[in-house]
Amino acid sequence: MIEAPSHARLPNGWRYLPRNTIGSLLAAGHVVEDEYILLCDPDMVFTGQLAYPRTFAAEFYDYIKYSDPVATQLLQKTCLTASINDLDKEYRIGVPYLIYTRDCMRVARRWQAVMDLYEAPKWVELMYAYGIALKLENIGMTTTHIMVSNYNQGQVCERPLIHYCYGDSTWNKRMFIKEGHSPVQQQWNLGAIPKGTVLYELLRQVQEAQAFFRVV
Repeated sequence: MIEAPSHARLPNGWRYLPRNTIGSLLAAGHVVEDEYILLCDPDMVFTGQLAYPRTFAAEFYDYIKYSDPVATQLLQKTCLTASINDLDKEYRIGVPYLIYTRDCMRVARRWQAVMDLYEAPKWVELMYAYGIALKLENIGMTTTHIMVSNYNQGQVCERPLIHYCYGDSTWNKRMFIKEGHSPVQQQWNLGAIPKGTVLYELLRQVQEAQAFFRVV
């Protein structure tokens, strides 16, 4: 565990919690000795072993489009308006990010500098800022397809990573926002859920966590 200070405040004072992702990379860059850093979101669980090329890599996100108004203001400020097509070909990406440790500090600093060009960003702007930062640093990117979301929790879990950013009445990470509510305190009938689905894998891992914390 590495303790890092909060990076949630932009220079103009705007509180933007996703900026802590950059702070995590800055903190890790000082202590990690491995060749790569895999930067994930907290709402991700692994269902198998990940296979990555020996390069910068990130997951494809179909809703990232650099012609979107939330990106164009950054493109104007960074003089990359003419590069929209190039960005759409290579940087429609998001977490998990595989980053060379040797380059992580310069990437993090550039990412932070681009991010801070926003005045009042929403959550997705962090993703555009990362792609633009890589373009400015002239860093190529391999796009991966190793992740499945829980948008449709009944679908077969065929990939080694689940991003549980969505949910429904059976499982939704936002069920546990209130103090005193915890997924390890809930009970689900795993036998009633089709085996091999995204929901099954999520709840199976929750039950493993429940057993672990009871033992601890």
